[in-house]
Amino acid sequence: MSELANVPVAGPENRVLSSTIANQLLSLRKCYSIADPTQPVIDLLDEQPALYSLLSEAVMPIEKAFGEGHILEMRAQFSDDDGLLKVTIQLPADFGPDPEIGLESFDRDWWLDNCHRSGGALVFDYEIQDAV
Repeated sequence: MSELANVPVAGPENRVLSSTIANQLLSLRKCYSIADPTQPVIDLLDEQPALYSLLSEAVMPIEKAFGEGHILEMRAQFSDDDGLLKVTIQLPADFGPDPEIGLESFDRDWWLDNCHRSGGALVFDYEIQDAV
């Protein structure tokens, strides 16, 4: 059994994670840094089941567009109307090619054919890390 299954989740409902959501979180953590793997991310995965498969499938096209070895950070963001998952590709300050070209390549080669599956609840972008 997953280490997250049957773990109470903080929040008003104090509900227990389903084994499906717990396994999805464990699987996603292999490829993504999840900024806050608590209630907001869990709720979005629960409400939008297609997000898990989209996030899993996106890893290879992201690596093709930006190269391997970059941190993929996922975080939940909320507006007055909805919530969404935002994935940012963390790029070093000395990233060689123009990151806009990588994002355009990702969009053209994969995301535009798949974005409809997210119901508007998933966004991909990049961030340039400060030089240390």
